[in-house]
Parts: sequence; structure tokens; C-alpha cells
Amino acid sequence: NNCTIDQVNSISGKKFICRVPPATSIGLTTIMIIRSLAGSNTEVGSFMYASPVIGGIYPVRGPTAGSTIVYISGSNLNIGNMERTTASVVGQVCMSLNLINTTHVSCTTIPSTEREGNVSMNIDGNIYTGGNNVTFSYVLPSFTSLFDHDNSADGRIIVSGGVTVILNGNNLVAALVPQLSLQTG
Repeated sequence: NNCTIDQVNSISGKKFICRVPPATSIGLTTIMIIRSLAGSNTEVGSFMYASPVIGGIYPVRGPTAGSTIVYISGSNLNIGNMERTTASVVGQVCMSLNLINTTHVSCTTIPSTEREGNVSMNIDGNIYTGGNNVTFSYVLPSFTSLFDHDNSADGRIIVSGGVTVILNGNNLVAALVPQLSLQTG
């Protein structure tokens, strides 16, 4: 396989810039310079063709409001140009993609409707999708009841405060750092 020489940015006799072709197999590839006139080959180095693999995501759910920082794990997640790399959760491109190391990236989800789907990465124009068990769910937290520490349902709490309040609902673990705000009035 020949790479395509970038005639504009290469400097004759000093530097060749070329775009490598797609791999025919994963593994070590040797770079050879072939001198047309002399017919001899010179080995100048090698590189490894590798394929990114998405193996997991944490957390596996987040609120429909977005803003969940997710951590995508796998291998070879850093092999492309990071300026041309995006991560998508349930078909929505994440904000603030950060490369942590070769096996982890993080990003922040954007708002979406309540649904579940795949995790994927677009690396240099190629889409890599996690397996069937690498999914994320956008969920809508809902609240069913509010009680004081005695589970009294009459809704009265002493004005001095200090009473433990219990909030029940569904999908309350959707946020990594849940917050509860009480307002009077």
C-alpha cells in the first residue's frame, strides 16, 4: 500500500508528509522509502495500525436535563486526531470531550428526551460503537412523596428545623450529585 504524498506541505529532500491508506489488517506496518532511480528500498521506521474499542460507560444513566459527566472506557481511544474526535451518547454529541488516557475519555451529556441507546465515538471520520451492553439511558427523575423523620403525612415540620426529610421517587440516582432545595413562602 502506498501513502499519498502531500505535495503542498512536503519539502523536497527534507520532509515527506503523506496520508496513510486504510489498513488491510491490524498490526505493525513498516515505512519504506523506495528510490525510483536506484530501485533500492530503505526502511525508515514503523507504526502500528490499531482500532479503537469502546468497552463501557459510567454512569449508565443521567437526567434528561443533560450535564452528566460520563466516562467512556475502552482501548486505543487516543489514536486519532482529538480535534476531529467526538463522543455520542444515545445519538447526541457530547460537550467537552476530554482525553484522560489511552483507555478513558470523559464528556458531558446534552439535554435529551427520555430514552436509551448506544455509545459511540467518531474518530477521524470513522464511527466506533460500543457493544450491546454499552448503553446509556436518559431518565426523568420523578418525586412521589415527602415525609419527615416520623413518616407523618400531614406536611408539618417544626420551625426550628433540624428534622430529617425523606424524599421518595424514581430515577433519583440519575444525577451524580443530587441536591434538594427547600423554599418557604
